[in-house]
Amino acid sequence: MTKWSEFRSLHKGQKQSEISKLWAQYKAGEYDIPRGIEADQEEETQEIQREEEEVEVLETYDVAEEFAAQNKIAEMIDEEHPQLLEEVEEVLEATEEVIDSIIEEETNPELNETTKKFFLGFL
Repeated sequence: MTKWSEFRSLHKGQKQSEISKLWAQYKAGEYDIPRGIEADQEEETQEIQREEEEVEVLETYDVAEEFAAQNKIAEMIDEEHPQLLEEVEEVLEATEEVIDSIIEEETNPELNETTKKFFLGFL
């Protein structure tokens, strides 16, 4: 038996009142979900097979290539936005200064380092 959420999604585009009436009929055994609607839903959820060439490429992809791709992206960003990394470093330094000033007010040294690591973890 289909659940309400599935039933409602299968009847998308219809008025809520119509869907509610159909749901009541369905629960009473007086309405069957049209096969076309179920088939459409099943089609949407079927897995698509990859082409052999694509599978071969994915199987040969390794960590070194991932690293090289990330470096290339970083180079491209640096070329287009050379100030970006400097701006990020400035924000990190300013944040660290704020955290240090908060920590100075603390009394427990272990708590200070924990607090600092905690705040820096969010950046």
